[in-house]
Amino acid sequence: MEKLKRAALLVLAGLFLIEAWLWEQFVALGRVLIAHVPYERFKQWLAAKISALPPAAVVPIFILPILVILPFKLLGLWLIGHHHHFFLGALVFLAAKMSGLAVTAFLYDLTKDKLMMMAWFRWVAAKAIALKAWAHGLVAPYKAGLKLRIAALKAYLPRARGGFVALALRLRKQMSRVRQG
Repeated sequence: MEKLKRAALLVLAGLFLIEAWLWEQFVALGRVLIAHVPYERFKQWLAAKISALPPAAVVPIFILPILVILPFKLLGLWLIGHHHHFFLGALVFLAAKMSGLAVTAFLYDLTKDKLMMMAWFRWVAAKAIALKAWAHGLVAPYKAGLKLRIAALKAYLPRARGGFVALALRLRKQMSRVRQG
């Protein structure tokens, strides 16, 4: 029973870390996208409207992503349930989930200063940060073991498959260097 509980906690921690990683990526993406929006007056207007709101008034803004993506999530479930289009339904549902996460992350980035003015929100944010640290601690040994296994596999593959895998690994390293430099 203890192993089952540990496995369930590990899965939940992994899912939480994936969601946290996606959140960080979407915040960064939102910043890049908003920087490319050519409507400077609109961006200034939106920032001014948000800064003029009292802290508690920014919380209802987070209902918007839910309202926007809910029909798409329902469409995905309907496709799965009524038309047996599992792949298409799952794709629509996943796209809605990712879009909702992106919009929520963008809104959070815009409203974070206002939200942090509220004691209850600072408490929730601190708990989320503590939960993320706990999840990292739980997953770390498994992540380290996985990295060792991947390194061993990479070392074994060139010998096992000959030149093709070695060539593919060299090309991957070169591509990585090109992206970094």
